[in-house]
Amino acid sequence: MSGDGQLFHVIYLRSNALLVSRKPYTDWREIQDEFDEDFMTSLGPWTAEQVVGFFCDQYGEDESRWPFPAAAVEAFAASDREAMSTDEA
Repeated sequence: MSGDGQLFHVIYLRSNALLVSRKPYTDWREIQDEFDEDFMTSLGPWTAEQVVGFFCDQYGEDESRWPFPAAAVEAFAASDREAMSTDEA
């Protein structure tokens, strides 16, 4: 999987959105400050492979149940986008 050693955060928001961000946050408090009251929790920083592994562990092997399938995580990791969100669909 691509990503060149980049690290990503999985961010859950109260508005039911889930984001994967490559923004280099220093800690979860910085993420909380950015999203204010919409912030619920965050995980990471993780490699793209770890994000995919988390989705598999959390949602099962059927990628249709994942917020983003492995191919979407890989495409995001190879892109220059700062974040991807389930709200974008």
